[in-house]
Amino acid sequence: MVDLFYIEDDLNIAFAVQEYLEQKDFKVNIYTTLAQARQALKNHVPALVLLDWNMPDGRGDSLCQWIRSNWKRQCRQRMTLQKICPILHIR
Repeated sequence: MVDLFYIEDDLNIAFAVQEYLEQKDFKVNIYTTLAQARQALKNHVPALVLLDWNMPDGRGDSLCQWIRSNWKRQCRQRMTLQKICPILHIR
């Protein structure tokens, strides 16, 4: 099972993607703000992080930069939602 943090403020999208990914053997943790995600990342570094670009408390790229600066050695994979879940066609 692949551990994945999903940062998405729209819960309808988040739950649909979570349901799909769990069928593909991912363990999905959903966070609805960048602040929640940062706090969770302080305690655990997942195998993958999937995030929305426009969040209520900032832009997704700021979290990417924060992750890179804090866990550069652990960051090995980057995937887009389109590669994981092409049938949903979510951007």
